[in-house]
Amino acid sequence: MSPFGLFSADEKREESVEFQDFEDWFLKEVRDSEFGWSDVDEVYCKVEQKTESLERALNEFMGEELPEEIAPRLKNMAESNRKVLISRLQSFLDSFEVPEEEDYMTLREFLKERSSELDEVSEKIKKSLMVLDKAQPDVTKRVVDGMKGLERVLEVDEDLVEATEVINRIQSLETKVERLSKLEDKKAEVEEELNGLLKEREKLEEDLKELEEKEKTEVIEKKERRIEEVKGKISEKEDRIRGGVSPLKRGLKKMKYFGLSGGDENLLEKYISSPVEAVKEDEELSFLESITEDMKDKLREEELDFSEDEASRLREEVEDIDLQNLKQSLDSLQDLRERREDLESSVRELRMDTKKEDLSGSVVRKEDEIENVRERLDKREDEIEKLWEEIEEFKEEVEKSVEDLLDVKLELKGIEP
Repeated sequence: MSPFGLFSADEKREESVEFQDFEDWFLKEVRDSEFGWSDVDEVYCKVEQKTESLERALNEFMGEELPEEIAPRLKNMAESNRKVLISRLQSFLDSFEVPEEEDYMTLREFLKERSSELDEVSEKIKKSLMVLDKAQPDVTKRVVDGMKGLERVLEVDEDLVEATEVINRIQSLETKVERLSKLEDKKAEVEEELNGLLKEREKLEEDLKELEEKEKTEVIEKKERRIEEVKGKISEKEDRIRGGVSPLKRGLKKMKYFGLSGGDENLLEKYISSPVEAVKEDEELSFLESITEDMKDKLREEELDFSEDEASRLREEVEDIDLQNLKQSLDSLQDLRERREDLESSVRELRMDTKKEDLSGSVVRKEDEIENVRERLDKREDEIEKLWEEIEEFKEEVEKSVEDLLDVKLELKGIEP
């Protein structure tokens, strides 16, 4: 039921709150509500009152001697159990201190910890209370009543738990938004770097074109056509390798997420982000073969947190992986690269101007730089997309919790880096 008592289940109050104002708004709503714990200072006062009441009951208990008329055996048992009860309760009360902080998180932890301590003391003196109830029933009852009264005010209300969870979520959300802002700044830096490299490459290509127009010969053109043919075949082989490894990508990401790196975390990351480079480094594809077998085992044991349909599709894709074909593609790729290098070397020998060779190398190196920067940019964009998904999930959780707790349909606005 709404603590405000103003709206029915079908007529909930609607609020639109800016993200940066939410925590202040939420705390005010809670303080203005009719929750028994809304006024933290009042809760602490009640706890102190019940603690003092228990302390008075214990002092009365300590001040009253055992009756002379009770049986000797009961009297002996009661004397030893009095010491246990007094020691345990006095120790509990001596260490009992109300915190100075008046926030709900501190209140929740205080109530939880002190309630747990009281439960522990109660368990340890339970038998003593049973004995003393027979020997000194009146004062023992006052001690028990004092403990029960304190126990009641130390109970952690479910709504208090929910309210502190809302605060936790909004603080986590603030952290994620702050991280998002930093990622956006890094992305902008990478984009600026990429634009600079593209302009540099364009200038190099213009210079190179001018030289090429001056020294083109029939022999060079023929060799360059062959180089382009070989490059096309290289691209085909690289695409085939990527296509061969691609079905494993989802499973490899899960293996990495659960720390199942197969003994080489760097190579696992390369298989996810740069499969062609990974295959070149993986001698005889021994790592890929091993991690694939591990993945099959984990899929059978349902340890990779896939849905049944996803796991079934991935098992089929893993079974279809042709490692032998990948090895053959790798061998062919290496042969083609050697052939390209031979052709390029031959062309360079035919060049009359070494400046062109320098420019060609500069263009190639610039292409490599551009590719590396693009990979970094893709990585930043993936991180930003994932973080936005987390932020949206947290936002929905906060809105749902506020509705459950306060009967307010909340729209949390203005979340941006």
